[in-house]
Amino acid sequence: MPIRGIDGIDTSRTGGPIRPLAKPRGLPAEFATRVLFETEDPETASHELRVLFGDNLLRVATEGVPIRLHGVRLPAMSLSYLDVAADVVLDAPRLPAHQLVITPTSGTAPLTTGTHQVDATPFRACCPRPGESLRLVRAAGDPLMIIMVEQDTLRRGVDALLGRSFVDAVTFDVEMDLAHDGAERWQSALQLVHSEVARAGHDGSFDVALMPLQAYLVATLLLTHGSNCHDALHRVTSLRHTRTLRRVVRHIEEHLQDPLAVADLAEVAGVSVRSLQAQFRESFDQTPTQYIRDRRLDRVHADLRQADGSTRGAVGHIAGRWGFEHEGRFAAAYRRRFGERPSDTLRR
Repeated sequence: MPIRGIDGIDTSRTGGPIRPLAKPRGLPAEFATRVLFETEDPETASHELRVLFGDNLLRVATEGVPIRLHGVRLPAMSLSYLDVAADVVLDAPRLPAHQLVITPTSGTAPLTTGTHQVDATPFRACCPRPGESLRLVRAAGDPLMIIMVEQDTLRRGVDALLGRSFVDAVTFDVEMDLAHDGAERWQSALQLVHSEVARAGHDGSFDVALMPLQAYLVATLLLTHGSNCHDALHRVTSLRHTRTLRRVVRHIEEHLQDPLAVADLAEVAGVSVRSLQAQFRESFDQTPTQYIRDRRLDRVHADLRQADGSTRGAVGHIAGRWGFEHEGRFAAAYRRRFGERPSDTLRR
């Protein structure tokens, strides 16, 4: 039977790209309204994505397709979803200093980072190493989940778990297996964050509620994924500190702004100075004095990040608050621990 009346159909508007009628199923509903940016221009999107990938080139196979980044940003990390309803290729010649965890919500995303090639899937994430190149290829489909964690946050997380200073930058295995039993903890931690975002309002107040989960997510990543600190973490977390050490560490944390002599700590512990020093070396690979210094440096670092960078004499004032009176020795110790000058931290 012939079809009649088709001569009157206007086909001039049917040649463009097909727009999705609904959000891809892979985007969690709680993130649908949390749009960090939206554009149809790949060049603009590349500029917006510099926060995650540094300088980069984004190529989209179909012109005029919306490019969206949904997510939440916290002071030391972010959780976002890159949503493009078309084939894309992203090239970043040198990743920034923070750590990324890239996971497709469905399908496969081939990634090349440095000399490693990873076919990322919902059961195999990619953790590209800071400073290396990244090439990401993604066919049209559900979004990519991208987690970003600052390197000094990872290092503080290691220090908190170890109970001592971890000098090196944290380096993760590039491929992250999400199918093994231990990975359930990581998936559960992500679910907690998503649940908190779903309960929160849209006025930014969710940031406060997410702060404890930020530390939990970082600790879970460190404990579930292979890295250069993984063995040390599992040795320490598999051993329970003695009651003596727990008592001393708690006393140190509560009196960091006060003078702390090793002899006084030994009295708190009810052991000799020599015994206390031996226990610190065995558990923390540090002397009590070194442990106290690093905890105070951590407090200085945290205060500098929150301080007004334009305040004159802020570095000296904050350092003095935590017991650092010699400017030169303080600056040298700070740079060894955090890889930058105190004034650099203050200006960020």
